[in-house]
Amino acid sequence: MTHQAPEPGFYGRRISEAFHLDASPTLVTRALKKAPIAVTELRCAHDGLGITSPIIPEEAFAVAVQLQPYAGRLWVAGRRVSMEPMIAGSVSVYDLEKSTIADLQTSFRCLQFYLPQAAIDTVARDVGARPAGGLRAPTGGSLFDPVVLALGQSLLPSLAEPKDADVLFVDHVSWALSVHMCRAYGALAPRSNGKRPILTLRQERMVKAAMDARLGAEVTLSELADLCGLSVQYFARAFAGAVGMPPYQWLQLRRLNRAKDLLVDSRLGLAEVALACGFGDQSHFTKSFTREVGISPGAWRRHHQG
Repeated sequence: MTHQAPEPGFYGRRISEAFHLDASPTLVTRALKKAPIAVTELRCAHDGLGITSPIIPEEAFAVAVQLQPYAGRLWVAGRRVSMEPMIAGSVSVYDLEKSTIADLQTSFRCLQFYLPQAAIDTVARDVGARPAGGLRAPTGGSLFDPVVLALGQSLLPSLAEPKDADVLFVDHVSWALSVHMCRAYGALAPRSNGKRPILTLRQERMVKAAMDARLGAEVTLSELADLCGLSVQYFARAFAGAVGMPPYQWLQLRRLNRAKDLLVDSRLGLAEVALACGFGDQSHFTKSFTREVGISPGAWRRHHQG
């Protein structure tokens, strides 16, 4: 998982500098092939941070969801935009081809999703529609969107410890957000034949085998979709329909089951078990194991080894 932005998009280091903040936690995913999608958590605990720096125009959109109430002023393309005080869950969409400057008047905590036009076009193709040409939503943030808020909140643990972020989970959430934004604000009309997407038994076995073979390494949603010759959207829905859970959840359970086997049948230390099963370090492994199993891996090992 990339934690800061090497690409030139308006996220990571670039957005932190524009907001006059120190480096902000960022997750970058390529769930949609060559179109990077990113999320950056921006926060300031005091009022009056001031005027943001101008941005470099690009074919992309920034989707901001507020995690706490916020008030400020905004200028788009040189004109003052009416902006009411925002509540937690307020969503704003910014066209990054237009000059945008904000006066950050109150403290804030928000998530900024970066969606390039290429990602929007990819989603449109995946749902059988023509490219939407952009997103349409209130720039002033008067729209409350519980879907964007819930998806953003699900990424907060990963943003708290980016090095431990589950790549497949971040891919899944980024894809889901892209589809929601394009359908809700891009006026897509997906083609439907009334049939649910499905995986063949061969495709299901092939994907599971691929994930099993890489329990100790990163695997992305686009790689799994490519194995089946399917789009990311179709594959994710088809896998969940066939298995009863999304790919990231299935992989997490397999990693934990593998960890249980190693805890009982090997003399590997906890740090070695963590790395062998795809966890960033022992701390990440302990937290994940305890959350899912109910006790720490050390206690689980002692109990099952007698």
